[in-house]
Amino acid sequence: MSMPPTMKFLFAAPNKLYQWRLGWLLTKRMVQIEHVGRKSGLIRRTVLEVVEHSNGEPVIVSGFGENSAWLLNITSNPNVGVNWSRESFPAVAVRVDGVAGLGGAGVDNAVEVVAIGGVGIGVVVVVE
Repeated sequence: MSMPPTMKFLFAAPNKLYQWRLGWLLTKRMVQIEHVGRKSGLIRRTVLEVVEHSNGEPVIVSGFGENSAWLLNITSNPNVGVNWSRESFPAVAVRVDGVAGLGGAGVDNAVEVVAIGGVGIGVVVVVE
């Protein structure tokens, strides 16, 4: 069963805003991650919701856990691009053992996205 055209448009709208350099309209509640497809080798762009900020960095939740295509892609090739509000920069995704301080609970399985140059830009929390 295919998705109705209206739904396709709605799901594609956030990526189009970033493509048109209007990602700032989504405020800092959304972030776009550019990554390389692990099978196709093509550039993929995924817009994700920022659920909270930790020390000024976006915290992003993977609702489908380890099976999210974007998460599998950045685990396979950690070199990513980040578009957040009016900022765009290259980054590297790094697997970390645990993240403390998110909502008062540690997270056992997470991927941290670290900007090139060592400045942290966010934590991708894996929900299982």
